[in-house]
Amino acid sequence: MAQNHRHLDWNDLRCVLAVAEHGGLAAAARALGVNHTTVLRRVNAFEEAQGLRLFERLPSGYLVTPGGEELLASVRQISSLVTDLERRLTGRDLRLEGVLRVATTDTLASSILPQHLAAFHVRYPDIVVELAVGNLPCYLGDVVPERLVRLGEPLPDAVSELWLLMHADLSRTARVRAFNTFMAGALAGERDLLEGRRDRSSRSR
Repeated sequence: MAQNHRHLDWNDLRCVLAVAEHGGLAAAARALGVNHTTVLRRVNAFEEAQGLRLFERLPSGYLVTPGGEELLASVRQISSLVTDLERRLTGRDLRLEGVLRVATTDTLASSILPQHLAAFHVRYPDIVVELAVGNLPCYLGDVVPERLVRLGEPLPDAVSELWLLMHADLSRTARVRAFNTFMAGALAGERDLLEGRRDRSSRSR
């Protein structure tokens, strides 16, 4: 007699994939932005409905079973297609509103960006900027008088460039283009500060 499989729910598949990629419920829940009990419930319900054991529950975490690996290969393909579709649809968004996720360094986030983000918000109040900050090497420390003092010109091999990058599929999105254009102008005005020819105390008002 044929098994009565439940229709697949993409939210269940996302939880299954997150557990496989992160090796446990807590890490998967953090990655998805949900409670770990939600992930546990969805994974257990999916296994029961499909009659398939996807994970071995070990003290060290969740280990994917051979049967689970076969299913996950398909889930990863689906996830890639869904992500690509979402990105393409977002790229056609012409509204100057919505969430805009920006990745930057901790140095820029704590020094130069706040005033420009505030100005951007005044101009585009319906765009919500979410910052993802990385702990990258500091290259602005020497322009803060009470911290470090430049002893000479930067070494050529140590010079780096500042880029504003976006995914190609998002380049036509109105809020992405607005942010890119705004920040390009704002940071161009900070060139002397970024290149160490002016300290923050002498910033023009």
